[in-house]
Amino acid sequence: MKKFVLVLGGARSGKSEFAEKLAASIGGGVVFVATGSPVDEALRLRIQRNRERRPQAWRTLEIGTSLGRALAKDAAAEPIVLVDSLSGAIANVVMRARTREKLAERADPDVEQKVDAEVAGLLNWYSRGDKTMIVVSDELSMGAPSELASAGAYAELNGQTNRRLAEVADEVFLMIAGIPLNLKQSPKGLL
Repeated sequence: MKKFVLVLGGARSGKSEFAEKLAASIGGGVVFVATGSPVDEALRLRIQRNRERRPQAWRTLEIGTSLGRALAKDAAAEPIVLVDSLSGAIANVVMRARTREKLAERADPDVEQKVDAEVAGLLNWYSRGDKTMIVVSDELSMGAPSELASAGAYAELNGQTNRRLAEVADEVFLMIAGIPLNLKQSPKGLL
């Protein structure tokens, strides 16, 4: 049965491992959508460790942006899609916009619209199909405020995206210290 699960958490909270265990527990083939770009040696090593942790039977798609379009083309057979992470895709959109800004020597006012289009594409793909989708995303709102305007803008876009996804997800988990908290199980009458 089709289901949309959102897994949020801070850095090293255990969100990826939880999402992977959840996908494995459902049963059936899994398409793992990796959005991370190895921008430095530490991230390259982390990506390698994550690859080694995942079951070899899972198919991996490395997609930077345009998730919905890529999934429509490449995720036909497997019943489960695990996107890790949507925050990485947002970062890719922001970084590409910054590169274009430098080349054009002017600000790209459409970054928010591009992030919205990325999320809409993913949600449209999900709504048209019959697959279970698990999306991992960073929860940045619990950290100290950033003094960098660019980091603050990224956090704002990420937060808006998380709220949008949480609204439509069937289940939302927040990982804290490796413990999953189910956020969509609220007492009657509160939501």
